[in-house]
Amino acid sequence: MIGSSNSGLSQYKPQSLYDWIVSGATVKGLAHIYSERPNQDSIRWLNEPFNEVKILSIADGHGSAKHFRSKIGSQAATKVSVKVFNNLFRTIDLTQTSITQLRDIIRYTIPRHIVRNWNEMVTSHLIKNPISDIELIKELGECREEISSMIAINPLMIYGSTSITIVVTNNFIFCLQIGDGDIVIVDKERNLVRPFASNSLSTNKPSISSMDETNSLCMNNSWNNYDVKIYSTEELQPRLVLASTDGYSNSFRNLNGFLKIGTDYLDLLDNRGPVYLKKKLSQILRKTSDEGSGDDITLGFFYRKIP
Repeated sequence: MIGSSNSGLSQYKPQSLYDWIVSGATVKGLAHIYSERPNQDSIRWLNEPFNEVKILSIADGHGSAKHFRSKIGSQAATKVSVKVFNNLFRTIDLTQTSITQLRDIIRYTIPRHIVRNWNEMVTSHLIKNPISDIELIKELGECREEISSMIAINPLMIYGSTSITIVVTNNFIFCLQIGDGDIVIVDKERNLVRPFASNSLSTNKPSISSMDETNSLCMNNSWNNYDVKIYSTEELQPRLVLASTDGYSNSFRNLNGFLKIGTDYLDLLDNRGPVYLKKKLSQILRKTSDEGSGDDITLGFFYRKIP
C-alpha cells in the first residue's frame, strides 16, 4: 500500500492536512478513583499543517505495583513520540525522499529514537527523584523485597508504559504501536481497517483481557517490539482514525461490540460535528468505563470531513 519504492513522495495526489481534525480525551477509571491513584493514561497531539504533519500519541502506564511510576512513564511516552516525529518532519524534505527511504526511517530509526528519548527522560526523572524507602513501603507493601530486587536489575521498569502514535501527512498515515491498545481506521466506504489486529483478541472472544503483561517501553531493546504500518491516503481513503488504550476495548463483551465505535463515531462527527464531540467525549468515555472495565480510558482521533 505504499506504492513504488523508487519514486519521490511528490507524485501522490495530496489530501490537504487542513481537512483533518485531531483531538481526544482521557478519563480516570473507577478502579483508580476508588484506590485514589492517578490516571495512568496520557494523550498528546500536534496540529501543525504548515509543518506537513499532524501527530497523535497515546500511552497507557501499566499501573501494577512494580510499575508504580507508570503515570510518569506514559506522559514521557507521548511527549517523546510527538517530539521525535515533529523533529523528523521539520528536517526531512518529503519531495526529495523516496518511499523506501521514508519507510525505513519510520520502521527502523524512529522506534529507536523514541525509546532512547524515553529512556533518557525517565532516567533523568529517577536521578532527580530517587526511590525512597517510604515510597517502596507505600507502593509495594509486603512485596517490596521481591520487587525491589527486580527494580535493581531494571530500574526503568517502574515507569513501564505502552505507546501508540499515529502520524498523518498529505500522502500517508503512519501507525506505530508497542504493547496493547487499539487502532481502528474507517475508510470512505465505512470499512474498518485494523493495522495491528493480531495485537487484539479475536472477534468472538470476550474482550476482557487476561492479566498477562504486554510489551513495554521499559523492556530491554524495546524498539524491536514496535509494530509499524504505513498506508497511502490516496489508496486507503480514510475518514476517521481512532487510537484507544485497552480500557476501551475491555469495556465491551466482545470485539465486535468494540469495533462498532468506528462507524458510531464517524456518524456522530458527520451529524453533530467535531466541536460537539470534543465537548462530550470525556463524558462518553467516563460512562463507558463506569459501565465496563472500570479502567482508565483514552481515545484520540483524526477526522476528515468530506465537503
